[in-house]
Amino acid sequence: MADILKNSSSLKSPKHVHSFIDFWVGQQLREHRRQQGLSLQALSARTGLAVGTLSQVERGLSSASIKTLSILTAGLDISVNDLLANLQKTDGEANGWIARARNHQTLVMKDKHITKQIITPERATALDLYRVKIQPGGSTGEAFFVTDGGEVAGSVIFGKLELWIENQLIVLEEGDSFCYQSDTPRKWSNPGDTETYVIWAIIRKQK
Repeated sequence: MADILKNSSSLKSPKHVHSFIDFWVGQQLREHRRQQGLSLQALSARTGLAVGTLSQVERGLSSASIKTLSILTAGLDISVNDLLANLQKTDGEANGWIARARNHQTLVMKDKHITKQIITPERATALDLYRVKIQPGGSTGEAFFVTDGGEVAGSVIFGKLELWIENQLIVLEEGDSFCYQSDTPRKWSNPGDTETYVIWAIIRKQK
């Protein structure tokens, strides 16, 4: 059962993640940079892009233009195709109505100890589904964030999830579910000593 623990008297201005794709690309860029032992300052010197711009792109807080992506991938000595390969959809079974587990796209955020998989069938037009594995101590960080989109819902499949929704900290356990609007400030973490698995569903905002 969900247990509301306490309130927070202050809520800082949340960061705004433009889209999951921006977040995904930013995390891939960060991983390539760290694998090469480069600081943001070093990559800035290589590319001529401001440190602030690089930080915004890596955190998914701004969308990188094709020109910016070309400059970044050249600076990291990778191709744009390498960067975006994991975002390319594969043909799903039954004309896109089925997405097999072996084809799910995976994003590993080593610094946050979080692994995300896109499990949405290709033909889905109104929602996105994600399976998230959170290692013990893994979290989205200290800052609250919001995203574009519509309504968000989820369910804890295994483990525990600490979910901050605005000024409330809620502990969710196996079988508990939750929902909120995408522009609601939130952050989350795994407070336990075992892995936590959560299924997230995001209803896309209709244009």
